[in-house]
Amino acid sequence: MALKVWNGSSWVTATGLKVWNGSSWVASTAGKIWNGSSWATFFSAFTPGSQTFTSSGTFTVPAGYTTLTIEVRGAGGSGGGSANGTSGGSSSVSGTGLTTMTAGGGAYGEQQIVETTSAGGTGGTASGGTTTNTTGNAGGTGNVGADGSTAGAGNATGGDGGNGISSGSPSNVTGGTGGPGGVGVEGAGIAAGTSGTAPGAGGGGSGLALVLMGFPSSRGGGGGGGGGYSKTITSSIAAGTVLTVTVGAGGTSAYSGGNGGDGRVVITYA
Repeated sequence: MALKVWNGSSWVTATGLKVWNGSSWVASTAGKIWNGSSWATFFSAFTPGSQTFTSSGTFTVPAGYTTLTIEVRGAGGSGGGSANGTSGGSSSVSGTGLTTMTAGGGAYGEQQIVETTSAGGTGGTASGGTTTNTTGNAGGTGNVGADGSTAGAGNATGGDGGNGISSGSPSNVTGGTGGPGGVGVEGAGIAAGTSGTAPGAGGGGSGLALVLMGFPSSRGGGGGGGGGYSKTITSSIAAGTVLTVTVGAGGTSAYSGGNGGDGRVVITYA
């Protein structure tokens, strides 16, 4: 069926990509409409793209989109040092028409404990994603060295931080590496754990070699857990809807453990 328009007195067949301006057929201008005297903007052409959030904010769903892909990553927990640090913060996305997505932060690694291993932090859990909800990787265990009578013997290592989830965008997120035990001296020798990278990797636990009254002992802190990961692909959210984006901060070490990597949210529209 041919496309027709009303010219003021009768229906006439539209000619190619032209419209009736009241007296004659004129070429249409993309994204504009004739208002009776001139071409006025009717809509803006849709341009695909993405927005990455490294801090909290809002996102307005664009007109003309076909699909939204929303990826949420929680922050990593801190590695254990001579005291406990903090867990990573949760990241989330919420709004009308969207099931709230939450990616939990990884737990902190346990502080160095005399004569026993130090547990690594658990990975953050995730919920609300329509395609993926993955728990973060756990941090490694801090080891205990073999005690001895010679100064410097029995060094231990801290546990590695839990890696970020190696899927989605970005991938292959590396956790912090546990520091080796310090050299035993009269007092304490500490080797700090390294911090986890963003998004969502746990910090490494620190290592400690302790010599008190000539008797050496060593122990390592647990590695921080990695953040969770949630992913949704949707086409049902109304254009113009404002989504609330929360990005979790990485856990902070109390002393000598590595900090956790911050979370991240990526929203891709096509």
